[in-house]
Amino acid sequence: MDLGLVFVIGKLSYIFLRFCLNFNLCRGLAKKENRFEPDGIETVLVYKLD
Repeated sequence: MDLGLVFVIGKLSYIFLRFCLNFNLCRGLAKKENRFEPDGIETVLVYKLD
């Protein structure tokens, strides 16, 4: 039961992080000169999620 709950929470977190990551990437492309997030963090996040 606990394992199932952890799985559901993990899945929701994955979807939420993925959405935020995509939003940040799109926003970064829209105004590249005003980007505050370094590329390294996004690369690490994508690597960990995939």
